[in-house]
Amino acid sequence: MAAVIREAAALGPGLRAVWLEAPEAAQAAVPGQFVMVEGGPRRITRRPFSVSGIDREQGLIRLLVRVVGPASAWVGGLSPGQPVGLHGPLGRGFTLPPAGACAWVVGGGVGTAPLLFLAAELRRAGGAVWAALGGRTADEVVGADELKRSGAGVAVATEDGSAGERGLVTTLVERRLAGGGPPPATVYACGPRGMLVAVARRALEAGLRCQVSVEERMACGVGACAGCTWPDGRLAPDLALRRLASSREAPGEGGGGGPLRVCRDGPCFEVVRA
Repeated sequence: MAAVIREAAALGPGLRAVWLEAPEAAQAAVPGQFVMVEGGPRRITRRPFSVSGIDREQGLIRLLVRVVGPASAWVGGLSPGQPVGLHGPLGRGFTLPPAGACAWVVGGGVGTAPLLFLAAELRRAGGAVWAALGGRTADEVVGADELKRSGAGVAVATEDGSAGERGLVTTLVERRLAGGGPPPATVYACGPRGMLVAVARRALEAGLRCQVSVEERMACGVGACAGCTWPDGRLAPDLALRRLASSREAPGEGGGGGPLRVCRDGPCFEVVRA
């Protein structure tokens, strides 16, 4: 489908928020899904971007674009009125807890993007949200102000101490777990793989459900090319990824029985013990 850029704004060094007019995608998208964007002067091949926010009334979706190469530089440099090719929403999104339930979201760097959409939907349903955000530096922490404005509790950690406390985001999770407060219905996480492993292990040790959004290189976005396959279906040797339910297929049995295609079987999965 064709989409048109409505707005593009800088959020920090190398980070852009791009709003696209895409009414069909805005109506259909659920937290955790992604879209494939293509176009440009050299017909850049499709590139995946998480849906980080929507405005269903105006038919808009938001992408957070970290400029790291030619494709992301092109998308991040688009101006209002420019057309792009858009495919999606694609993939399996997160499974939301019952309305009003408490949830934790844990984001590392631009991995926070799909969690912003998720947190907005959770808050809209009356749920309490606590967010732990991390990055190497303050420039890599994404979405803290937006989450605070929504009424979520927010804690920040950076490796260099330039924002929040010095350390890893997993330390924030460990402290929260040790605090003895009301447990969340689900812990949701997106970010570097090492962070996902650490968060999932701590959540499972505490008897909590954990869902993660994983990242992988994608060429097609629909499971045809198999370029994003995880052969063993595991996040770590002791952690398996279980497919979440979708409108297309029933959930998988988990247990690390792979292979899993991140674009079609995910990108969101429940983590279970292998």
